Amino acid sequence: MWAKFAVSLGVGVILLAALIVFVNHNNTDSNQTLTPSEQAKVNREAELVIAADQAPHVVILTAGESPRAGFARTVRATMSGFINKGIIDGPLQRAHCRRHGGAAGRLAFLCVATANDENYNFLGVVDVAAHRLTFCRREPPPVPTDKIPVSPACTR
Repeated sequence: MWAKFAVSLGVGVILLAALIVFVNHNNTDSNQTLTPSEQAKVNREAELVIAADQAPHVVILTAGESPRAGFARTVRATMSGFINKGIIDGPLQRAHCRRHGGAAGRLAFLCVATANDENYNFLGVVDVAAHRLTFCRREPPPVPTDKIPVSPACTR
């Protein structure tokens, strides 16, 4: 009786170990290991996509609208468009803008929009005389130590 129990337990342990090894080798949930050159190529491609996402956009503000309110309205409209196209998950919870420097006749702003509990940063400059807003969406870099600059048109 004791021998039957020991043999059954031994077979069970071996089958369990074989199952663990099989699942470990056939699991696709983990990231593939990339060579350094492959990883560098992936990072360069991500940087190009982010640079395109951060491209400047120009909007004419409505007459009588304050620069801050115009930027907030533009950010809300942009985020709503992203949500409607399925680019980001909604709903849009809030958009808050504040002054962030600038020079004579040009007011710089930073806006943070929150959708689905995630923050999205926008930088923009309003040319007060022309009622023109130039803004960019600030994307985080693929590698946190990388710095992908935002267009100067959105910051000065």
